[in-house]
Amino acid sequence: QEKLRKIITLGCGLRSMEINDSITHVVIGEVVASDILALNNLAECPHVVTTDWLMECLNRHTRVSEEEYLHSDLGLKASVKHRHGTKLE
Repeated sequence: QEKLRKIITLGCGLRSMEINDSITHVVIGEVVASDILALNNLAECPHVVTTDWLMECLNRHTRVSEEEYLHSDLGLKASVKHRHGTKLE
């Protein structure tokens, strides 16, 4: 967790240990069933990405497209929250 915190901080991101409507991205290393349930209970699902997405953003020094790093196998809602709050279907 400390390594993840440092990586997020380097990228000027904010880390939250709580799943709520204000988060835009969830980086999943290990799938936790209770977290998936909490994500499905949100009005809009944030981008749920692999740790590879976070590393690629760090390597490129910019936010890269989430598309190829999305966890599409978790049974989450199709609509996701865009960085500026608009929905992507």
